[in-house]
Amino acid sequence: MAHAVAGLVGGREAATVPMDIEEVQGMLAERIKKWERELLAKGEARGEAKGIAKGIAQGEAKGVALGRAAMLKRQFTRRFGVLPADVERLIDTATPDQHDTYMDRLMDAQAPSDVFPGLLRPGE
Repeated sequence: MAHAVAGLVGGREAATVPMDIEEVQGMLAERIKKWERELLAKGEARGEAKGIAKGIAQGEAKGVALGRAAMLKRQFTRRFGVLPADVERLIDTATPDQHDTYMDRLMDAQAPSDVFPGLLRPGE
């Protein structure tokens, strides 16, 4: 029995002396605490890795959105001159799909109001 108990609680070698129940309970309690610490450490490491991956993905998405906005502002300004403050705010808060729509409109636009028809009136 001593050999089986020592193996169960992580002993390296078989015990050479008989163990009483309190000693076995103490060994098991220590082993359970060790397992708990190991499992918590694994869980923390996994959670941290997921958090880092999520943060990277969010950062990349934000960077892409900022790049799209900057390009749209640059192209609008090169084509039509001054970028109205309302248009700049609209671009800054637009989704990637909206940026695509604005860029597509800009390619064919004859006037700024063609790009942002609900925001600008013809001639602005």
